Amino acid sequence: MVKILVLTDSVSLPRKYKEGSVSFEKTYTYRLQEMYRGAAVFFFFQMGGATITDLYKQINYCKAFQPDILLLQVGIVDCAPRAFSRLEMRLIRKWRLLRFTKFLTGFLRRYRGICYTSKLNFESHIGKFSTALDVKQFYSISIIPASDEYERILPNISKNIYEYNDILKNRTEFIDISEVLLAGGVIEDHHHINEIGHQIIFNMVSDRLKEWIN
Repeated sequence: MVKILVLTDSVSLPRKYKEGSVSFEKTYTYRLQEMYRGAAVFFFFQMGGATITDLYKQINYCKAFQPDILLLQVGIVDCAPRAFSRLEMRLIRKWRLLRFTKFLTGFLRRYRGICYTSKLNFESHIGKFSTALDVKQFYSISIIPASDEYERILPNISKNIYEYNDILKNRTEFIDISEVLLAGGVIEDHHHINEIGHQIIFNMVSDRLKEWIN
């Protein structure tokens, strides 16, 4: 039986939202599990707000599963331009300075454009996954392209998404889900997906997995 490891950030998770709520049964991960029940066994680790570093911290559990296939969906948390680093945010919260910094956030995000994970570190972790797991196939799901409105909110997000997707494309078997945006599969926060988005990803991923599952 084929063993499939699925590591994702919050994009794959069910969620309640004003518009575009997705039940657990409508997520692409649940549907993959149901489609291949009896033919493949899945190990899911899905973490809200996860960077690629956060997911890699689970590597010892992942190795114990001994997967044949790795499916990775990560990147938007890593590449989004921010006003402050994670360390700076921890200190700001510790010292209760949030109310003083919120007025500077937009300005600093535009001119600092800090990413939680550098491109070099992002690519390094892709290599670490490949080395540690030695899977037969390493799939990655692309970061969804930014809408024009998302670019206005987060200047340079489109450029960052393109560059981090390029790393995934060069280092893994890349599954391009850019049509999710064009099909109206993204909810109003500009990076999580509705049922349309989950349906599209399910179709694309299941087509790839058919190559490995009899």
